[in-house]
Order: sequence, then C-alpha cells, then structure tokens
Amino acid sequence: MKRTVDGRFIEKRVIIDKNDLKEIMNSIKKKNNFTWDEIANKIGVNPQTVKHDWLVENRTLPLSFFKKLLILSKTNKDYKFEVIDPFWGQKISHGKQKLKNIRFPNKSETSFAEFYGILLGDGCINSDLKSLSITGDKYLDYYYYNNYLPRLIRRTFKISPKIYQNKDEKVIRCVVYSKSVDKYMIDAGFPVGIKYGKDCSIPIYISNNEKNLAACIRGLMDTDGSLSAHPNVKVMIHLSITIESLRKSVFDGLKKLGISGGMFDKGIMIYGTEKIDKFHKVIGFSNFKNNYKYAQFKRTGRVPSSKEVEMFIRKKAGI
Repeated sequence: MKRTVDGRFIEKRVIIDKNDLKEIMNSIKKKNNFTWDEIANKIGVNPQTVKHDWLVENRTLPLSFFKKLLILSKTNKDYKFEVIDPFWGQKISHGKQKLKNIRFPNKSETSFAEFYGILLGDGCINSDLKSLSITGDKYLDYYYYNNYLPRLIRRTFKISPKIYQNKDEKVIRCVVYSKSVDKYMIDAGFPVGIKYGKDCSIPIYISNNEKNLAACIRGLMDTDGSLSAHPNVKVMIHLSITIESLRKSVFDGLKKLGISGGMFDKGIMIYGTEKIDKFHKVIGFSNFKNNYKYAQFKRTGRVPSSKEVEMFIRKKAGI
C-alpha cells in the first residue's frame, strides 16, 4: 500500500460514528480476547493509531483496515459509514474541491442529533439567514474545531465549514455558509438569532430515541459543558445552561438515560465518580479536552485544570 512522505496511507478512507467504531473494536476484544496492541498488530498499524487517532480523535481510517476490523469482529450488524477519496480534507481546505450538492440528513440520524446539540451549546443561526456559527476556545477546543467538528458537518451535510481564529482573542469559530442549511435547521426546530429568551429545547423527535438523545447531549456537553475537579467528590460535570426550557429538557433527557444530577438557575451539575463514569459510558465525549481530562482522572484520580490541558494541547499541536 502506498504512503505519503509523512507516512499516511494513500487509499479510500472511511468515516464512521465513533460510538459505532468503539462497538466494533470492543466486539473484537471480547470475542478474541485481544488487547488493543494485539488488535493493532492484527490489522498492521501502530497501537497509538488505534487507541488515540481512531478511538479518541475519531480520525478517518483506511478502507482496507476497516474491512479487516469487520472481519475480526465477526459481526452481522449493518453499520452506517461513508467511504471518501484520499486527502478529501486537504482538498477542501485548499479550495481545490467544492461540494456542489448539500445533503439534507434524515432527522433520525445520530450525527444530526449531535450537531443539533452542538448548536444548542455554542451555536447560532445568524439573523441574516445566510450562515450559522459555533464558537469555542481556540486552544482548549483546538482539535475539536480543527478536526472533529468539520468532519461531522461534512458527514452530515456534505458541506465544508470555514474555521476562523483571531490572533488577539482566545476564540475559534466554525462557520457554515449556506442559506439552505439555515432553513433546514429552522424547519428542524432551531431558533434564529440569540437563543436566550426563546423557547429552546431538545426536539421530541430526538429525545424519543435514546441513542440520538445521548448524541445530542454529547454535542451540548462538548461545546457548553465542563469536566472539572471537585474538592469533596473529586470530579464533576457542569452543563452551563441559562435558558430554562433547554435546561429542563436536558435534565429530563439525562433522567431518561439513567443519569441523575442537580438543576439550578445556571445549569446542571453531575457529581461523583460513579455518575461521571455512567455519563462517559452512556453519552461520552467527542471533544479531545474532555476525553483527555477523563482519561487522566481515571489514571491518576485527579482531573487536570483547564490551564494544564491548554498547555498540553498547545505543546502537542505546536501552537
């Protein structure tokens, strides 16, 4: 198999929901009694590629390796995935490839539910109805905005967003320029302009499906939530939600998923290792900073501060 100069495989690649990929990998571990290193050895890649690039950052994987995973998992389940051309991301970012036909997803798709949750967190349909934008921290959310979020949007709508960073501010913005996407999201129930003061909540068509409900809350957690240390119970999650209707729908959604927490006028708090472990198992994280904090907590018993995570990400990314 041919490789680029920096070692990437030149072949068609697969985009698949991270939770589905985890399910495939865990099936391989259970049925064959393999470690992650043994799985990596079986398909011919570095263990770090499996444990970090595929399962944490949810990067695309070569089609031939994906086929090997399916064979090893011995599964008959029909997983949804997309096969794309090599270097599609580079082509888009350099303006050499234009996606002419926007895809309008079925509202029952899990990727759409997660995207809806992301908008509920830090997103906004701009009042000119020409674009929508999502805002984050350019250091803490570096991998989320530069890797995960653009892939999710492309997988969901077949359109590539623009990523903007301000040198003088710690802000990163993901902008989708499309009147059609704006209209689709409005028709799906999302409000136009500033969300505060409007009837904003998780739509019933999402909350009626537990997998999609979990994905929606995951999107909100990764944009407007935080995992941090607590002096008494060691770890907590804070979902910052000031809109009453949204706060109540998220609180009800968590209860439906078997996760208890406390609700107050500025959000929802979830305390303690047992509840955080269940949140991770049922809902999970797509943002690198949250996965890193959780992994460090499980390894050391301590949640690193946001400042420590920022330093780690800046060093890792060279920014």
